[in-house]
Amino acid sequence: MTGNGRNNPSFHLLSIFCIWLGMGFLVGITGSVIAAPHYVLPDDREAKLVYASGLQPQQSAGTQSSEPSGASGTAREGELFLKKGCTQCHEVSYYGIAGGVTGPDLTKAYGDVPDRFGKTLAEFLQEPEGTMAEMFVRMDITDDEKNQVLELLTAAGGETAQQPAGEENESTENTNNPE
Repeated sequence: MTGNGRNNPSFHLLSIFCIWLGMGFLVGITGSVIAAPHYVLPDDREAKLVYASGLQPQQSAGTQSSEPSGASGTAREGELFLKKGCTQCHEVSYYGIAGGVTGPDLTKAYGDVPDRFGKTLAEFLQEPEGTMAEMFVRMDITDDEKNQVLELLTAAGGETAQQPAGEENESTENTNNPE
């Protein structure tokens, strides 16, 4: 039966079946690719952080450009948070600075950072973790600015939170204990 293979009806049925199977396979692959879920690429997160870190803080509606009355010294001290764009995600209520709600109020950072990250605020500012590690690189914050932030947040945390009795305080207020 040489030469009769292509004229054989079984050969034609087998060819049609293979073509049908191949078409079904290709349509199935195409359909599954079209219906596949859309996954966000890791670069998308980085792009959002780059965009957010490049934003310059804007004055809130109702904020006067002149020095506000009342807590003017306090508000002036907290200007670094505005300059560095911290208020895009955080508020600093101690200094009367409104900001975003994505991140926590930085007024509480002095007591919150040790609980959340297991290191002091000073250590965290030198070696930030999580989102802040990425943001500090993009913010280009100097060591002097980190020290200024530490002073500001320590002052805010010292006034708003009570230290536990067993914890040593830097001041010498409790050194003269009467017996």
